Amino acid sequence: MYRFALIEDRQEEADNLVSVLNRYFQEAGNKEEYSLERFVFGEDFLKSYRPIYQVVFMDIDLPGENGYQASQQLRKIDEDVLLVFTTRLANYALHGYEVSAFDFMVKPYEYPIFKMKMDRILKKLSLTQEEKIEVMDTDRQRVVLPVSHIQYIEVMNHNVLYHTSDGIFHSRQTLSSVEEKLKEKGFAKPNNYSLVNLRMVKNVKQEVIDVNGTSLRMSRSKKKEFLDALAKYYGSTR
Repeated sequence: MYRFALIEDRQEEADNLVSVLNRYFQEAGNKEEYSLERFVFGEDFLKSYRPIYQVVFMDIDLPGENGYQASQQLRKIDEDVLLVFTTRLANYALHGYEVSAFDFMVKPYEYPIFKMKMDRILKKLSLTQEEKIEVMDTDRQRVVLPVSHIQYIEVMNHNVLYHTSDGIFHSRQTLSSVEEKLKEKGFAKPNNYSLVNLRMVKNVKQEVIDVNGTSLRMSRSKKKEFLDALAKYYGSTR
């Protein structure tokens, strides 16, 4: 499932983008394969930003902080998300190269051109998208997490907490269901309440594991199993 963000202050132009997106995915036979979250102001988008989007459609002519300024701030917190400028004046899009924009679209959107650009966008995503998992957070929102960003996962107060390089994400699920998704992706349990990304293990000393600067304890019952998994992981990556 693709997750898009749109920063657009004009309702009719937001509706225009939704219309061409719907047509694009319906023609592809993937009617339910995307979600779009709209923000009116760049400041609001940045204030609540989390790296959960594959593509950001950014209107250049925004009230307050314009789209180019918002994109400069976005690049400070997310260097990888595909950024697509939307504008009524094509020459404005020249700024996009300074913030590594992937493309620009001129409004109002003409479907044949829009389709061509969306084909390029999805092809780029298919080439660069690393392995990810999708989880439901405690607000019932779907969150897409790159597996390589996950450091460790733990159970706390009946929630599962994903500790990642992008922050902590909370989800209502069982650790066993998470383990089922990640057991073949280089994760192992050092105890009954956490799951560790083995590539993030920096050191093991007695019963304490250094997971990218965080100390986690190994239980006696899990110690041998965890150390065997760690040895197997490093043996297979050499």
